[in-house]
Amino acid sequence: MRIDSVRDLKQRLNSELLSGLSRDRPVRAPHRPSVSPAEQVALGILPRSPNDFLLAVRLLDRAFIDSPQFERILRLSSNEVDIEYTGPFFAQLGGGTSTTPSFSFQDRSRPLLIGSSIGSSLACTGTLGCFLRHPDIPSPLLLSNNHVLANFGAHLQGHPILQPGSRDNGIHPTDVVATLHDSIPISFTIGATNPVDAAVAQLLPGTPHDSSSLQTAGCSLQGLLHWNDSEELSGIPVMKLGRTSALTRGVVSAVSLSTFISAGSHGSYYLNNLIQIRSDSGEPFTRPGDSGSVSFSHDGFAVSLHVAGTSPEPGIPSHSLGNPLQTVLKHFPQTALLV
Repeated sequence: MRIDSVRDLKQRLNSELLSGLSRDRPVRAPHRPSVSPAEQVALGILPRSPNDFLLAVRLLDRAFIDSPQFERILRLSSNEVDIEYTGPFFAQLGGGTSTTPSFSFQDRSRPLLIGSSIGSSLACTGTLGCFLRHPDIPSPLLLSNNHVLANFGAHLQGHPILQPGSRDNGIHPTDVVATLHDSIPISFTIGATNPVDAAVAQLLPGTPHDSSSLQTAGCSLQGLLHWNDSEELSGIPVMKLGRTSALTRGVVSAVSLSTFISAGSHGSYYLNNLIQIRSDSGEPFTRPGDSGSVSFSHDGFAVSLHVAGTSPEPGIPSHSLGNPLQTVLKHFPQTALLV
């Protein structure tokens, strides 16, 4: 398909799926069977060649293939689809101990490091993604997810941010390194779509930080990877540094995905503008606690802000979702990557 055709088809199908959601009930509780086809599938785009594109169909629930909506997708796309089972996606807070004994991102780090443990409360421990600068703000900003720094909007501007996060024995006030500055709202309302899952916190004056070192990655952060169309990101090999799984590698396997993310007791929220990253090894690309990590190219250019991942299943590759960082920064006007 041509790019405009697959974009129009994806938008049409997503609108149809979302319109089928009942508006008199909350989005499904986590760990419960899916109750709507819209909660069983993620739709995106996968380039087949520079001028030919497939509709990426990612199955969160294998039961979707027995639905009339699946048959309609195949019919309207003339079978020009790339179908893959991923399982459901979860916001990846908390988590266990580091999987990399040689260097732990769960320790107290001064200076603050990209990839280190950070959080706003006991339930919200994730990863410090990177640092930003703003011309009107004297201290640097640190970037992570809304669900890491703002607890899905429960925390207000000025809320203390700890490094390490509380899950990693960070304590208040000793380990307070920043305060919440801004977060992009997340809506759990039926039918609501969310553009990104992101928040920034302002470092306390004098807090030491290293905005370019990528520990164990063999390179340093060089800047932001710029693109004109998100389809340009497909197939790019990437790495990431995360609080739990430290350095991992993968490849961008689909772009422009829209899907539901399970958020524990909060329910689920619908996110747009996602890229899918598939692990290129037998180990997951991300694990619980890696929320907020930034993926970057092998030469050190930042690609995406990690949002959610799948739970390991035997014989099924790990999959992760992130918002393209170029898109994220547009929601924080005048900010730029600090390197």
